[in-house]
Amino acid sequence: MMCLVGHGMAQKPNETPVRIGIAWRADTESEFYTNVVAAITEAGGIPVLLNQVKAKDVVYNGIAIESSCFDAQGVLLQPYADSIKNGLWTAPSLSTILKGIDAVVFTGGEDVSPSLMREPQPWHGIEAELDYNATRDVSDYLLMQWCLEKDIPVMGFCRGMQMLSVVSGASIIQDIPTFFAQQGMEYRYEHRNQAEPGQYRDYAPHNVVVTDKSSILYRMAESNTITGAPSWHHQAVRSVTATPLKVTGVAPTNGIDIIEAVERTDKSFAIGLQFHPEAAVVKRIDEDANASDYMTYDDAIRCFQVLVQHVRDSKRHDSLQRNEIVVINDNGNDGVGRVELFCMPKGSQKSYYLSVGNLGLGDDIVQVYLDPAFELFIPLGNTLDETQARLEQMKALFDRPKGTSMEVQGCLDFGFPGNDFETVTVTHTRALFTRQLKFSMNHDGYLRATYIPRSDIKSLISSLKFYRKIHPKEM
Repeated sequence: MMCLVGHGMAQKPNETPVRIGIAWRADTESEFYTNVVAAITEAGGIPVLLNQVKAKDVVYNGIAIESSCFDAQGVLLQPYADSIKNGLWTAPSLSTILKGIDAVVFTGGEDVSPSLMREPQPWHGIEAELDYNATRDVSDYLLMQWCLEKDIPVMGFCRGMQMLSVVSGASIIQDIPTFFAQQGMEYRYEHRNQAEPGQYRDYAPHNVVVTDKSSILYRMAESNTITGAPSWHHQAVRSVTATPLKVTGVAPTNGIDIIEAVERTDKSFAIGLQFHPEAAVVKRIDEDANASDYMTYDDAIRCFQVLVQHVRDSKRHDSLQRNEIVVINDNGNDGVGRVELFCMPKGSQKSYYLSVGNLGLGDDIVQVYLDPAFELFIPLGNTLDETQARLEQMKALFDRPKGTSMEVQGCLDFGFPGNDFETVTVTHTRALFTRQLKFSMNHDGYLRATYIPRSDIKSLISSLKFYRKIHPKEM
């Protein structure tokens, strides 16, 4: 393991250090690697070159896999690939390699051995595109498997996105020009410039359409479109059907949407980007002549800042304590209908919160729920007196005509309330024969809402009164 220094350390003295591992590769002079080092550092993270992961039953000569383990093209032979996919081999060094690491980034580079796909394919057969590295494939595949199993945050670029996709069971377009030709369509090399003899093969800039506003990608983009994404690939993810992946970004290419971003919906943070924001970061730092063709510095660095901030938030949450006072309608998996009153110690003080389960989109009767991990947190006060008074204010809305409302502050977050509070409107409404309070807010371009029946509000207040009797020292 080696700590690295990039363009300039952006971490502030009082901020929690974030150590981001970079998946092992032997050619550390590659810009696919050095640019990532610079971008992580610019975003306030500490880049760490991870050690190689080896499969215990593969034959190695130093760091390289023996030629008996791959074919003439460099593709990992099928028996070895099957054993790795089926988990028949273990990599006991992984826990040591990742000790102290908060997240892992997988960089760009060679094509992934098609023998590792869920449905193995022969190599694409294009001599000019022959570029496999079985040694790196084994290391990356085992590392990605481990990270996903342990829910360690991961972000992959180009090859890294394809490795995330292959490990997750997706299918791959092995050559985009060939794929377009098979569809009888023209391809204009929008995703990688054609090679010119003796000239540097620069990135091809193109736009990426963000397809899901609740995605990690949208938090990175802060927009529906990423303009000037640096692209350098001849392969792409073909389909994520029957996998835990979700497509969150595409590049419309002459009538075909090429997948540009995928995310694992079952993990806290696992995203693959087919493009190279790290290249745009470095081009902007170096003031390259063509830097304006690509993403702005702010747009590009945000891809890394979101990862760094996710780790910091997770560490903050791990250090927090959430003490339940009362829970109502805890119906298990989806969080819909759950209402909780809890307190959190803050030094010698306490803060009390109302937590409401999954917010959705819709009207007063039908709701489409978006993400069960999100909770709406309403701060109620720093004392039990303040907490009860705020709940009584909400209850009093039922004594007013339907449509009467009040405004409070609230935030959407995972597990614990964050610092990004927004205006929440609490409205007396009625659905069918039930009187309830509607909690609504504009968030990420959506009007999100959730509901608490009058009976639940009354239960909260009566439970709080009982709690105060048995905890008089908190008065």
